[in-house]
Amino acid sequence: MDPNALFAASGLAETARQTADTFGLNWPHFLAQCISFSLVAFILHRYAYRPILQVLEVRRQRIAEGLANAEKIKTELAQTEAARKDLLARANEQAIKLIEDARAAAARVQELETQKAIAAAEQIIAKAREAAAADHARMLAELRARSDARSSRPPPRSPARS
Repeated sequence: MDPNALFAASGLAETARQTADTFGLNWPHFLAQCISFSLVAFILHRYAYRPILQVLEVRRQRIAEGLANAEKIKTELAQTEAARKDLLARANEQAIKLIEDARAAAARVQELETQKAIAAAEQIIAKAREAAAADHARMLAELRARSDARSSRPPPRSPARS
């Protein structure tokens, strides 16, 4: 062995002994404190630290489940949103189609009503023409009857000539 290493080791041991004497190291008391500390550490570990770790582990699992559920809900929400948009798009298409059909039906009804109105107006005009022709014929007949009645009567005499 190296004599310097022995000298250094003996110097280190001497320094440790001087420090122990300076601070008042009492070996029986030190061993009792080590045993007490070990006993308290064991009891704390078994009855306090382990249950706390178990509670933390349960909590960690719940948090993980919550995050997984949140991701699942987020995915379902995205799917629902896509389905909602698709449904709205289809509803808009159907609404546009219904509006176009209603406009076409309204145009057909308007055309039909216009044709009915035109036919009614033509009927009224035809009846008015017939009535006018009948009135004209009646008036002509009356005029002819008056004219015939005047021509069959003798001419009136004038009172001044006699």
